[in-house]
Amino acid sequence: MRIIVYLLCLIMLGACTGDRHRGALDSSAIEDSITMAEQVDSIQTADSLKIIAARKVFKPYNLVNGFTVIDTGYYGSGTLEGYYAIVKKEGQATDTIHLGMGVKEISKGNYLYLRLCRPNYQEEMAFGTLHLQPGEYIITSNGREVPFTTLVNDFDLYRSNPNVINGKIYFWQYTDKQSNKICKINASEYNPKTKEIRRHYLFTDNPDKVELHIWAPQQKNGNIVFYWHGHSEWTFTPDFKLLK
Repeated sequence: MRIIVYLLCLIMLGACTGDRHRGALDSSAIEDSITMAEQVDSIQTADSLKIIAARKVFKPYNLVNGFTVIDTGYYGSGTLEGYYAIVKKEGQATDTIHLGMGVKEISKGNYLYLRLCRPNYQEEMAFGTLHLQPGEYIITSNGREVPFTTLVNDFDLYRSNPNVINGKIYFWQYTDKQSNKICKINASEYNPKTKEIRRHYLFTDNPDKVELHIWAPQQKNGNIVFYWHGHSEWTFTPDFKLLK
């Protein structure tokens, strides 16, 4: 009888000891999980602080005649990329523009710039890059906005590359387009005062060739120069007469 009682005591003692061990293991697992959660939270917090610390306070600056840049950054869409600027005009509503082109003054109170907009499709972008694409070339006049494409024909948003020289807008114009994208390529001038468009036929080609970089018309030695990579350059006098 004593032997049976002794054996029962040993069994009960072992059971109690086993429960204590299981309790210790469960407590340790909980402590480990809390520690891991705290570590992950600390890492995320540290990363957030690093990002915040890396951001510099942007100081607004005057771009041209009352246009103030209040923020800049990098944008992209497909193969297009560049720098954007958010501008404000004398307290009026802000606009997002292509910083490389900037704001071109046509005459007092009249300006030309390329507005950027959000595409109607999703695309994964690098951290800190805005998903934007060219939207429309805008002419502003005392708060009134006019899309340049409503003033001229045969204008290509991506390849006409307008520039303002001596109060007039010069751009590449593509006419008589064929099904294979071959068309006549012209040097064109738009006069905002008279609404007149003049153009000179230059050559025939496909402007959508990937390897081509189409430069905006430039002013050189008082004249207007159109340069097309792989072909030649054409120089015009201030009254838009072809020199060569």
